[in-house]
Amino acid sequence: MKGIKELTILGIVVLFGMSWYSLFNNSKAAQTEYDNYIKTARMKAEMEIVTDAEENYMKALNLHESIELRSEIAEFYRDSNQEYALEDWSEGMITKYPYEPEGYEFLAFYYKGEEQYYDCYTILNQAKKRRVSSKTLDSLDNELAYAYEIEWANYTDKTVFSSGYCAVASESGKWGYINTAGITAVPYGYRAGKPFTASGFAPVQSEKGEYFLINSQGDKKYVDVEKKNIQDCGPLSEDRMAVLIDGRYQYADIEFKKLFGDYDYAGTFLNGVAAVKENNRWSIIDKDGKQIGTDTYEDIKLDGRGYAFQNGVAFVKKNGAYSLIDTTGKPVGENTWEDAHVFGSDMTSVKKNGKWGYIDKTGEIVIEPQYENARTFSNELAAVSINGKWGYINTGNKVVIEPVFNEAEEFTTSGSAFIKDDIGWKLLKLYRLNKE
Repeated sequence: MKGIKELTILGIVVLFGMSWYSLFNNSKAAQTEYDNYIKTARMKAEMEIVTDAEENYMKALNLHESIELRSEIAEFYRDSNQEYALEDWSEGMITKYPYEPEGYEFLAFYYKGEEQYYDCYTILNQAKKRRVSSKTLDSLDNELAYAYEIEWANYTDKTVFSSGYCAVASESGKWGYINTAGITAVPYGYRAGKPFTASGFAPVQSEKGEYFLINSQGDKKYVDVEKKNIQDCGPLSEDRMAVLIDGRYQYADIEFKKLFGDYDYAGTFLNGVAAVKENNRWSIIDKDGKQIGTDTYEDIKLDGRGYAFQNGVAFVKKNGAYSLIDTTGKPVGENTWEDAHVFGSDMTSVKKNGKWGYIDKTGEIVIEPQYENARTFSNELAAVSINGKWGYINTGNKVVIEPVFNEAEEFTTSGSAFIKDDIGWKLLKLYRLNKE
């Protein structure tokens, strides 16, 4: 019995050895076959015999799947100018290896080369969502951070973007509304249009001269049932809007019924306060029309929607100079300026000694005055004028969009801004923040 057991064990060892030897030989043979395919593929690629090169690459891939080989095949498609094959192949790499950067890199660079920047940013954002990163992807992202396109449409006039829409005038002089992508949201057909607000409504003036409120679909929603002679109408905010009747401004409700007021001019309410002008002096009032504090001013700066206060502060003019106050009328800081723009974010532009720079909401200088003119920061970008032309800087005071425009305005949160050329106003869109 002992001998039989020893023979059985010996047989098992021999069979195992033979199996291992066979496996080793098969593996060695497969490796040799793989190496030959790769060698042939590279040789054919160098000779520009692309069909044979591709065939050998695929045979090699069938023997041994790897991200490295797929990357080499992508390089082959790229170097042999097979654009469509490269695009399809790179998409396949992302599908098979969703957490490896190579597929994203090849496809992003392909789209960049084709100037398909929206598609390029779709891939870069897809990689970010999957937490896939590399120096190559980061470098490309930085390189294209301020790449832009300019919409073909021309506007003869415009207001400001607010709540995702902007009133613009076409070449015919009629007003309508576009969204931040430049797509018409409300058809042209008005004599005038004012900004939308959080209320969801905007005042418009019909061709007949009547003012009424529309929603973002362009539907007429509220009208002046008393049929007063309204000459102007400000944005509706906090259930109030300033309307001009017989040369005087008053505040009215959503149905155009008078609430209070008799002013030379009246701004838009925000956070319970608004700026008004009376007897050539400006003051701050609350929602009941009562003056806040006892001070009056030579001027109060308003933005394109009629707001005076942003970030809890406003610019007021006393003794020929602008300074900051809070919503209670108390001074903020001690600095004064020759001119200023209402805050759009944490920094805005002020003028000192004939030059424009930037301050924070405490009134402290962040960027020294150095520009011919400057707009407020929004979306971490600000329009500045250099040698008579407008471009954009970032918060680090670096020019990131060259000054080539006649005028330039603030960016929306979705990366759109109005610029002006010799023909008219156009919409500039950053690829990284916009979608087709």
